[in-house]
Amino acid sequence: MIAVALSVVLAKAAVYQPLGWGPDQFSPVGVGIRPVNQFGDYRYDYYVPPQRGVFTFVVSIRNNGSRPVLIEGLRVDALAVRLAGPVRYTTAFYTGNAPVSNQLPSESPVLHNVTLGAGKSVAIGISLRTAQCAARDGWTSIPSFFVMERFLFFTHTVALPWSMAGGALIMHTPGGHPGTGAICAPR
Repeated sequence: MIAVALSVVLAKAAVYQPLGWGPDQFSPVGVGIRPVNQFGDYRYDYYVPPQRGVFTFVVSIRNNGSRPVLIEGLRVDALAVRLAGPVRYTTAFYTGNAPVSNQLPSESPVLHNVTLGAGKSVAIGISLRTAQCAARDGWTSIPSFFVMERFLFFTHTVALPWSMAGGALIMHTPGGHPGTGAICAPR
């Protein structure tokens, strides 16, 4: 009986993935970034033009489960964008101490091995960088970012969209140089 009960518990723990979008949608901070494909709130994609500097998405993540999980980190698997610094987080939005803007303070802690309790939310600041120029005739879509979570000794990677409504980042394919017909970020 004990072996059967233990195997049931381990089987449930092995598939426990409670992370999902949290209660808030924040506006991205960058040059020319705007929402697109807003068909009846079914989707909410973001067009991201080439950027010269860093731009930031602040996303809200919630533990929808009944047990705490450990968020080990976050990654973006895309050729069109790359992380531009450490991923930071805050719980201030959910404790009544929210900052005035929707950007995380630069002194926010780095997202690494953070325990997120059952029913709790966290705001995560993802700083990104694009190529300065992109091809006019090519498009790419980045549907999600990835959060690595651990429960007991099981590790899972959860793909989360860039908006609460399942949105992606829509971008021109990186490439080209100024003066060659490419779309380049303004100086």
